[in-house]
Amino acid sequence: MAAKEGPVVLVVGSLQQEIVVRVPNLPLAGQHVTGGPWQPVFGGKGGLQAQAAARAGQARLLAALGHDSFAGFLRDGLRLAGVDDAFLQSRDMTGSGLRLTIQDADGAFAGVSVAGANQTLDVTALEDPELWRWVGLLLLQDELPPEVNQTAAQSARGRGLPVLLHLSRPGNNMADVLPHITHLVMDAPALDDPIDSLDAAAQQAQNLHPHLAGVVVLAGSKGLAARDRGRVFTLPASRQRPHPSASDDFCGTLATALARGLPLEPACLLARKAMG
Repeated sequence: MAAKEGPVVLVVGSLQQEIVVRVPNLPLAGQHVTGGPWQPVFGGKGGLQAQAAARAGQARLLAALGHDSFAGFLRDGLRLAGVDDAFLQSRDMTGSGLRLTIQDADGAFAGVSVAGANQTLDVTALEDPELWRWVGLLLLQDELPPEVNQTAAQSARGRGLPVLLHLSRPGNNMADVLPHITHLVMDAPALDDPIDSLDAAAQQAQNLHPHLAGVVVLAGSKGLAARDRGRVFTLPASRQRPHPSASDDFCGTLATALARGLPLEPACLLARKAMG
């Protein structure tokens, strides 16, 4: 990877081939609906956030792919976005990650994910000094096993690097990872209490994990609330209905801004704009 302006965001995360099927309405349990058209979509939070970080600056991805046709599609998606893919791992006996998404005319969606090769990432790659070359921040999500995230976070902190973790779903089992991160982004569904206003999001941001340098609570169409070393601020959403990968666009852009040394509030303003 050629040196460019600014530090590299190292993403350790998942890749998924996504198949999106359009339907007139989301089916209920036991119901069959006729859908179409369908399309292949690049997916996996690790890959999507690496793409967003690359659009904002520089990104490198450590992830695993299966031995199948999906692997080429996913690798092409990374290269087209400018992501350094030199550290992708290939698994001969395992399929790539897969997600099936159904989406109705209003944009509401539901999906099923299959982890595949994402569960087989070899963390010994974290010992390679070339992986960390020019890296300014490590970005993690909750689609890999917690022990992988913990090892990656410890490796980054041992090098004096900040670590941003994105939690998007409940029951993420990241208690052992949290002591080793510096910044946290949480989607509203990952919280124990419902978020019905920006004030509620601000209260959550105030109380979550006080040891962290920064916390962001994404409250969907309401906007976000954040705490920057004790100071809480809110930002309204820039669009009424966020698209499915909006939080990944946010996290990748936020990671690049933080890696460059921006304070959390201007970094959030840049990241909010990337959400579309």
